Amino acid sequence: LYNKLKEKDGNLALAGHVASPPPDSASDPVLILAQRLDRVIREERQEGWRGVQAREEEIKYGLYKVLKDAAEVERIFPVIVAQKEY
Repeated sequence: LYNKLKEKDGNLALAGHVASPPPDSASDPVLILAQRLDRVIREERQEGWRGVQAREEEIKYGLYKVLKDAAEVERIFPVIVAQKEY
């Protein structure tokens, strides 16, 4: 997920996605965004979500709330589907 986020220009259009990191956290804004997305995915996913459109849409909506960009959600979602830990 981190690499896919970083892939889009290094900046990813990070404005508005990541606030200034707290002093004790990582200073990499892409890492912070990847962690936020990971948390959203883990909170939104349901058992057996892959291939069930309604459940996939719930995850996408959670991603959209963070990314605020439908095209970016569609670009990132296949990476999420491919990750077995989700």
